[in-house]
This record gives sequence, C-alpha cells and structure tokens, in this order.
Amino acid sequence: DINRGVCHQVMPEEGLVWPGILLVATDSHTTTHGAFGAFSTGIGATDMAAVLLTGEIWFRVPEIIKINIRGKIGKGTMAKDIILYIISQLGTDIALYKAIEFDGEAVKELSLDERLVLCNMSVEMGAKATYIRPDEKVMEYISHTNPEKYKEFKSVKRTNNINREEYESIYNFDISDLEPQVALPHRVNNVVSVSQAAGKPIHQALIRDMHR
Repeated sequence: DINRGVCHQVMPEEGLVWPGILLVATDSHTTTHGAFGAFSTGIGATDMAAVLLTGEIWFRVPEIIKINIRGKIGKGTMAKDIILYIISQLGTDIALYKAIEFDGEAVKELSLDERLVLCNMSVEMGAKATYIRPDEKVMEYISHTNPEKYKEFKSVKRTNNINREEYESIYNFDISDLEPQVALPHRVNNVVSVSQAAGKPIHQALIRDMHR
C-alpha cells in the first residue's frame, strides 16, 4: 500500500470515506474528512493497534463550535487563506477536543477540494473533528468512488440539523474583502495578508524532494 500518495487524498479516491462514517488514522490532520460529513480524527499508534485488534475505541463526545463563513470569495483567495485568517482570529487552542462545523454560503460555494483544505487545517485550532453538511457535490463525488454507498444514501431520508443551543459557541466571518494570507514564523496564527508581507526578505527556505 506504500508509495500511493498522501492518506487523506488516497482514502476518498479509493471510496473509503463517506458521510456518517467514523474514521480514525494516525495523523493529526485526519480532520480532513469532515469535508465529506464524516467524523474523522487522528489517534496515536497505541490506540490504532487497539482499533486494529478490537475494532473499537473510546471517545468523549466533543462540544461543537459552529463557524459561519459568509461573503463572496475574492479573486486569488482560497480555502487556505480563509482558514489561516480564522485561526489568526480565534487562536490555536479555541477548539481543543471540540468539533467544528463549517457553514454559510461561502462554504457551500467551495469546491470539494477546497473544503478538504478547510477541514485539514482545523486541527491547528485544536479541533478533534470537523463537519460540513454533505450536499450534492459530496454525493456526486461518492457516486463515482463508491457507487454502492451512493445508492444507499440516495434511498435514505436524512436529517442532521443541530439546534442552536447545542453549540458551545458560534462565530461569524465575512470574507468578502479577505486578501490572500500568509503565516509568518513561528506560529500558525501569526497571519498577515500577502500585501503586508510583500517585500520582506526570506532568510531561510526548505525545499523537500518528495520523490525520494
């Protein structure tokens, strides 16, 4: 199974991720798959050994933070810019052992690839898991990667509304005027717009050979 790609990319492509699934992997950025409506989270190697042996794992039900993202996404601005900005505003420990639900018209406009980025980076706020309500973009993707699971979902009437009082907190962001963002050393929440960083000299850079 090695040399096939990054796990968070390979699993959806192989049809192993769909809405409602409980997914664990030994990487902190497993929160990525909340873009499909899955509860996915990273665990340690010892916990994974227990999962492989028993098929079970213990979780405490996390509190839920809702983040509404509104506004028209500007030219050159992507999901990475949006999530970096949110991290800069909320901090790196706002969601420790909490789940983050993303909603709002800006989220609905994002491609599935961009939603994956949004959920992937949420662990930098401490998120245990993420969630974006599955829509036709998700179902269209699953229809190609896992036709049997797609048929199953099409035949089931689903309700996944959460009452407002069930959220631990709710945050609203309007990204209409958001420029591309960049995280400066040495913290992921040390974020400024690209225009603010323009002209600053780069003293160190790391170039990795991903093919070795």
